[in-house]
Amino acid sequence: MIGKAIFAMLSTDAGVKALVDDRIYPSVSPDNVYPLVAYSVEQEPEVSVDEQEWKEFSVALTIVSRSYANTQKIAKAVKQAMDGQRGTWGGIFIGICSLNAPTSEDSYSDGSNSEIIYHTQEQTYRVWINLTKGESDHG
Repeated sequence: MIGKAIFAMLSTDAGVKALVDDRIYPSVSPDNVYPLVAYSVEQEPEVSVDEQEWKEFSVALTIVSRSYANTQKIAKAVKQAMDGQRGTWGGIFIGICSLNAPTSEDSYSDGSNSEIIYHTQEQTYRVWINLTKGESDHG
């Protein structure tokens, strides 16, 4: 459910799409074509606030590119697309999406000659879905 929403938000954002096209995957890339965004989701316990039922998810995004500069551009575009946003993404109503953890960066080499193969940046978001209202209530 939340994966569908994340894919919809990122794949329809012009800034993100211009940089990664449709290479947005759950967990890992099936073909290691860069640049890409991979995501993983953890569900938190449901909570009630003002008689509304909410489900919270922790969404970890990993941005991967062959160049450090491009990794930074993609990370900025992803943050602009998601941080502080709300609304219907892929038919799922998102109450709020907020950047939860500072980003971390890394570079990976092939080990044989220390040539960098790709750079990564990770972002973690808190995403809230309202369970009380039906999808038709969200337009």
